[in-house]
Amino acid sequence: MTLPELAYQNKLLAQEDWLLIILKLSGKVLTVNELVEATEIEQSLLSHHLRDMKARGYVLGTRRGQCIEYCLRKNEVVGLALAMIGRDG
Repeated sequence: MTLPELAYQNKLLAQEDWLLIILKLSGKVLTVNELVEATEIEQSLLSHHLRDMKARGYVLGTRRGQCIEYCLRKNEVVGLALAMIGRDG
């Protein structure tokens, strides 16, 4: 990974909301509504974060009826974020 790629990927580690989302998704599968309740992040902002996180490969989203369920993807950046907040990946 090049230095610019590494810096881009590590944006995750500088985003308080992203770290909170990772913490709440650690070992769980949650819908957007469940994440709104768990994080107290406004739904539209949370959806924006989840789109960005999904595009970077940090979360997976699976449609279940009218809802989308999210879970963490295993990768180095998510593993580092979990280690920073004291959770095992």
